[in-house]
Amino acid sequence: PPPPPPPPATPPPPPPLPPSPPPAAPPSVGYSKVLAQVECAKGRLTPSNIPGQPQLLNALLPQPRDGADATGCDMRHVRWGGTSLERAHFDGADLSGGSLAGSRLYGASLIQASAAGAKLQTADFEGAALDWSDFTAADLTNASLLGASAKQALLRFATLSGASLVYATLSRASLHDATLERAYLQHAAADGADFTRANLRGARLNGARLRGARFDRSDVSGASFKDADLTGATFHGATGHKTADFTGAIGWAEAALLPLPRAIEGRCSGAPFGVVDYSDCDLRSLVLTNADIGKSDLSGADMTGVLAVQVKIYESTARSLTAINVDFTRADSQRVDFTASQFMRSDLTDADFTEATLEEVDFSQAVLERVKITSARMSSAVLMDVQMKEANGLHLIADGANFLRADLRRAEFPQASFRGASFVRADLTGATFTDADVTGATFQHAAGLDTVQWQNCKGMDSAGIGHLRPV
Repeated sequence: PPPPPPPPATPPPPPPLPPSPPPAAPPSVGYSKVLAQVECAKGRLTPSNIPGQPQLLNALLPQPRDGADATGCDMRHVRWGGTSLERAHFDGADLSGGSLAGSRLYGASLIQASAAGAKLQTADFEGAALDWSDFTAADLTNASLLGASAKQALLRFATLSGASLVYATLSRASLHDATLERAYLQHAAADGADFTRANLRGARLNGARLRGARFDRSDVSGASFKDADLTGATFHGATGHKTADFTGAIGWAEAALLPLPRAIEGRCSGAPFGVVDYSDCDLRSLVLTNADIGKSDLSGADMTGVLAVQVKIYESTARSLTAINVDFTRADSQRVDFTASQFMRSDLTDADFTEATLEEVDFSQAVLERVKITSARMSSAVLMDVQMKEANGLHLIADGANFLRADLRRAEFPQASFRGASFVRADLTGATFTDADVTGATFQHAAGLDTVQWQNCKGMDSAGIGHLRPV
């Protein structure tokens, strides 16, 4: 047989593998450029996300971009000072302790974001969405939140000195213990906002909507609430209100003059806590319908142009009050001290001044129809050209009062004292002076004297009307 074939040759060994390359060195570029290329939507940026960058959370990031999406990112202590982040998305992101001072975040969205303790001085949040965000203890000095929306945002202990919140929405936002000194909140919508213990010295809230807002124990020294809507707002324990400007404010009397826990449509439940001091305050053009401001001190206050329909200011002190052209219709002013006050051209129809002190008060051209001045003290008062038809002045003391050209038709003054008073050219048609004292009074050219009830009236001879004494 043929010999067997030789065994196959052994294959040569494979060539040796080239040596492995050394490990790649960490990126030589700075982490600012690395992060500038990273999208972290719905994620978290931590040191482990970018190897070789253990200090990411303290990164210096000078080159972020407009429109960036950092939704849900953990960027605590990040520093983006002076950068442009217009229309960027930081919803749910954590920027606590970071710095965006001087940055531009026009139209950015930070809904439910956290920037607690962040440095945001002079930052521009114009038109930004900050709803439900946390800015606790953040520094927003001179920042702009013009037209921004910060509904239910937390701004507790935040610094907003000189900040602009004009036309901002702060509904139900918490700003208690915040510093808003010289801040601008004109036309802001802050219904239900909490400004408890806030510093509002010199702040401007002109035309702001502040319905139900709380200013309890706040400092409003020099603040302006001109034309603001303060319906249902509270100022319990607030300081500086004497230097604040409430000209034209709506509902402020309900909010501030009522030392009560709650004001509802100008009516209050509960009892007053005691005397409230609003002496020398500027209360011009207020609306106090149905308000109860009893036992308060209004001495020297200016209530010119006030609408005070059915207001209660009983047992208060209001010496030298200025109430020119005021609507005090049906006002309850029993036992109030109005000494030397001014009610010129005011409407006091159906007002109740029972036992009030009205000495030296100027009622010139006022309407006092059906007014109750029972047992009131009106000595030396000026009542020229007043309309006092059907007034009730039982036991009134009006010695030396001036009723020049007053309309006193059908007024009743039984047992009243008019010693030395002047009724020159007054109309007394149908009036009652039964048991009154007119010693030394003057009735020259008065009308209707022959229709007056003079029964048992004293001093008629000295007044030159003895011939009218009933037989």
